[in-house]
Amino acid sequence: MNYEYEPEINLKDLFLYIIYQWRSILLAAAMICALAGGYKLFCNTMESMEEGANGKPKETREYEIKLAEYRLTKSNYEKDIDDYQKRLEQQTAYMEESILMQANPYNMPSASADIIVKLDDEEWKSLPENVNISLDPTDSLISVYTANFLSAIDWNTIEALTGKTPLYLKELISVSADYSANTFTIYVNYSNGDTAQQILDILLEQIMEKYQEVAGDINKHTISIVNRSLTYTINHALADAQKENANIIAGYEQSIIECRTNLEELEKPSRPKNLQKFLILGFIAGIFLMVLYHGFRYVLGGKLHDGNELKGMYGFLHLGTIPISERKRVFSGVDRLLRTLDTEYPQNTMDDTCQMIAQNIRNLAGEHKHLFITGTGDMETLQKLVSQIAPLLKDIHLEAGTTITHNMEALQKLTECDAVILAEVRQKSLLSEITNQQERINAYQKPVIGFILL
Repeated sequence: MNYEYEPEINLKDLFLYIIYQWRSILLAAAMICALAGGYKLFCNTMESMEEGANGKPKETREYEIKLAEYRLTKSNYEKDIDDYQKRLEQQTAYMEESILMQANPYNMPSASADIIVKLDDEEWKSLPENVNISLDPTDSLISVYTANFLSAIDWNTIEALTGKTPLYLKELISVSADYSANTFTIYVNYSNGDTAQQILDILLEQIMEKYQEVAGDINKHTISIVNRSLTYTINHALADAQKENANIIAGYEQSIIECRTNLEELEKPSRPKNLQKFLILGFIAGIFLMVLYHGFRYVLGGKLHDGNELKGMYGFLHLGTIPISERKRVFSGVDRLLRTLDTEYPQNTMDDTCQMIAQNIRNLAGEHKHLFITGTGDMETLQKLVSQIAPLLKDIHLEAGTTITHNMEALQKLTECDAVILAEVRQKSLLSEITNQQERINAYQKPVIGFILL
């Protein structure tokens, strides 16, 4: 016997031992989870009673305030994005469709013409001589032609010429009046000089048509078109306008990006998870405590875990492992799955295992025909084992007995037998009892053929 043997902890066996206790682990986790949840519910109820009749804990009220702030902020960002997007689309459409925004401000064509309005001599003679006239009657005639000038234009011909709508054509045309000189001037700006002159011709034609319509209704007068010109100038105001509009587009795009970034970074407040937190922590704590408990039981329990311990302590041969009898338990399929990970657990049927054990006994028994199967477990289990193996050993007599250290009948059978076979139960048989048992077997000088794990 090697009394200096120190068994090593098999981490895989330790892991499997703990996993086999999954029912007790889950049960303890559920109990502690329920206790933790009940404790938190009790605390919330007491706090609600102290805070008032609204029945809401402080965490819930704070969550509702944060949620309202989140929704308001999110709505504002979404409205800003929608507003900036509409403005961007409108501004972009204007920049793409506007003739002025596409023109070259450093070589800008501008067609113009002056129109002189002259009151007939007869109209001047008809005015009373003794009346002090403070206003020139010609000024009212000029106003007839210049007032609401853009609104009075027939745009159809100009639209057909340019392919643009009045929205973009109105900014090309302007009119100014010089009442002291009895003239008004029409200006047409366009990206192309020829087109600018054509538009000016259309406008002058319409002015002459209007003259024919109003000449008989108001003071008699004549109009004359003079000083027609086409000039190319550097229009700094237009350059500044183009730059400003481009900056507006860039500003809208930047504002949209900032709003989207803020919207992405905006975090929705999570519901108070104090109860859930307590439930989760309680569940985890239950698992941890039970795993720790079973781990200590495995290490400090002093029980037989696998056959390697008997091999290391006494050099016994392993004759076989009896499969665990299946019991109808809840989720027993989980247990069967776990056993597939246990290399110590036999994958054969009970009959095949008994055949293998019987063959090992015949091969190792030699001249010993009277064998004694003993162990530290219960007598019923040993008798059942003998009843399954004995019929397979016709020329060998098997007897069973347990606790030979303090059982007189078992001690008598040990005395009469030729050799001994040990039968120990994994995770139940105590190593200290096995040691006492082995000391008694050695004292009686009985050889041990091997051991069977139950």
